[in-house]
Amino acid sequence: MPRFSPTYREATREEPLHRKILESIDLLTVSTPDLARYFARYTSARIAVCPNGIEPARWETARALRAGKPADYPLTIGVRGSPYHVHQDWRVLVPVWRAIARLYPAVHFVTRGADAPYLHELGARYHPLGLVPLDRYPESLAWIDVACGPLRDDAFNRGKSPILWMEHGALGVPVVASPTVFGRVIRPGVDGFLATTAEEWIEKLARLIESRELRERVGAAARASVLAHHTTDALSDQWDAAYRDALARKRVAHASSSSPSSTSPPSKRISP
Repeated sequence: MPRFSPTYREATREEPLHRKILESIDLLTVSTPDLARYFARYTSARIAVCPNGIEPARWETARALRAGKPADYPLTIGVRGSPYHVHQDWRVLVPVWRAIARLYPAVHFVTRGADAPYLHELGARYHPLGLVPLDRYPESLAWIDVACGPLRDDAFNRGKSPILWMEHGALGVPVVASPTVFGRVIRPGVDGFLATTAEEWIEKLARLIESRELRERVGAAARASVLAHHTTDALSDQWDAAYRDALARKRVAHASSSSPSSTSPPSKRISP
């Protein structure tokens, strides 16, 4: 975890407890292969990669709210995340949103979850919105028309999931994102867009601003991808298999420990 993270001190203070837990478990589930490789250094337990997914039913109220968005409400570009992202990840948006604000005077900008002081130059068209209770979270994203997902390419971020794309996809909202993490799921030009340089960000956002048809088509494709492959129902078999395997191995290990002919420990493996 980077030192600038708001939770760095707390995580450092609790590290001995975390290490003790990792030494005592039989199964560790993680959401990405990068996390599996990282934690393999600290535990002999079996590690299963069980990807994150969303529950579509939780997003239906937000979809209805989005459908009822007033016609005169300004087109809104948004980004969501914790205060951690303010320090570095969101900074790529400064020249991008500045250029978009100049090119499209009617567009507004939203940050959900944290305020980025360096975006205040956008004036009254910038709306920093705070955290909301979990049960109201989907609705808090409903009126964003184009979502941004900027992520620096570093070890900490590579351990994350493309959950931002899944959440906005559930609402039928197109996403422009960094290749880091999001390159695993986005099919460029089909169910989202990838951007690395400021010029690429501006070009992709401009295309979506200028074409409602493109926003709707890409958003619909993202929703279809999410519902087909990234829901808790679609992924439940992986979770079920991981826990059943862990229980079976525990029973075998228990039986072996009762036998004087077998004393070798179970091997460590990372499951896909």
